[in-house]
Amino acid sequence: MREMGSIRRFNRFYSSILGRLDQKIYHDPYPLTEVRVLQEIDFENGKTASEIGDKLGIDRGYMSRIIKKFDLAGVIEKKQLSDDKRHFALFITKKGKEEIEKLVATADSALLEMTKNLSLEEFSELVAAMQTIEKLFSKEDVN
Repeated sequence: MREMGSIRRFNRFYSSILGRLDQKIYHDPYPLTEVRVLQEIDFENGKTASEIGDKLGIDRGYMSRIIKKFDLAGVIEKKQLSDDKRHFALFITKKGKEEIEKLVATADSALLEMTKNLSLEEFSELVAAMQTIEKLFSKEDVN
């Protein structure tokens, strides 16, 4: 099926773009996966590492190392759950919020640089295409 080849080609193309974004934006002090975890803790304050790891598809060992790094850096706070002493609710700290703000500003700057040669119409077309992909892949039976 030619359609499957087109999807694979798009995936390779988009993976390349993500790789460049990761190198330009999210490498220092946190790689892309860690940024996703930090943002998810911010969005989902009070969730456990297991819940966040499951949502993002990150294995427990790697998730544990990320949480330890964040805890040592002071960007998150862990609060032990009363019903299960083995698990902790995770919360973003003020320092964590500041880190996220810096990362978002850097990401916005890099994205503007990547799209600077697009006309306003092309930029709108790009955003619409991304929204379509997100909508189609958000359907329950696709995941």
